[in-house]
Amino acid sequence: MKPFQMLLPVVACLVGKVCGKIFSRCELASLLKRWGMDGHQGYSLADWVCLAYFESGFNTATVTNNSDGSSEYGIFQINSRSWCADQHSQTKDLCNMPCLDLVTDEIIDDIICLKRASAGSSGLETWQIVVVAETMAPLLRTILLACFVDTIQAKLFGRCELAHVLKNGGLDGYEGYSLANYLLDPDIADDILCAKRIVKDPQGMGTWYENILY
Repeated sequence: MKPFQMLLPVVACLVGKVCGKIFSRCELASLLKRWGMDGHQGYSLADWVCLAYFESGFNTATVTNNSDGSSEYGIFQINSRSWCADQHSQTKDLCNMPCLDLVTDEIIDDIICLKRASAGSSGLETWQIVVVAETMAPLLRTILLACFVDTIQAKLFGRCELAHVLKNGGLDGYEGYSLANYLLDPDIADDILCAKRIVKDPQGMGTWYENILY
């Protein structure tokens, strides 16, 4: 557990930066996707969003002072010992940026630095909370679907159009069922049983969504 956390939005304002911001889940996911984080270093959007939630509660102004004299900054809690420069830590400054750049409402610097950090041999393992985040990620993949639902190209089929698609797909007569069985059967009990079996699969509901989020 982290020793304690401080929120420093006033400091960020005083040094000429924009004050911090608390992102919504979907807003953060959309920004991360736009900056190429979906699949970066093998991590999904759900992994990155979980990391941000457990580290900072999506609050870009979060600063954590550690017992070793280092501090962690911003929505992803990037450590000053290795990645950014502040006034009190001995640092390698591998991202070549002031730590206070990481506590504003503009998180592009955070994303760029996070990409460098995650590209190391340890990946995200340097973040101790990542084990918990990875545990929650499968559930979040399903939840994040709602963030991108407006980008899904859905279609309402007419009965005849659907019949042609089913016929071309070889379903006319498949397992003894005609096209009429597929189009007109009002009994969805079989559908429910099938859905239950799919949900019990290790991928669960992710079976439906993996082509959208990956």
